[in-house]
Amino acid sequence: LDAVPESGGRVWLDVSQASESVELVIADNGPGVSTGVKKKLFVEEAISTKGGQGVALFLARQRARAMGGDLDECGSTEGARFVLRLPSAERAA
Repeated sequence: LDAVPESGGRVWLDVSQASESVELVIADNGPGVSTGVKKKLFVEEAISTKGGQGVALFLARQRARAMGGDLDECGSTEGARFVLRLPSAERAA
């Protein structure tokens, strides 16, 4: 929400399920993720958009991978787009 325009800004979530995984796509219509920032997104203690020390994406990816999934920034022609993939309940059992 920090990166989307105050007027007309949108954030959306799309959830889909395949036989072995669940995929959540989180996207917005903000300015997107710059090339310089992309290199640091999933690094522990990366600089956050507010200038602080951010660890949320690092921890989220670490947790997703521990569960047999992954979290990636997938770029977009407009805004940011992140994809979280997790094993479905059937696969995890």
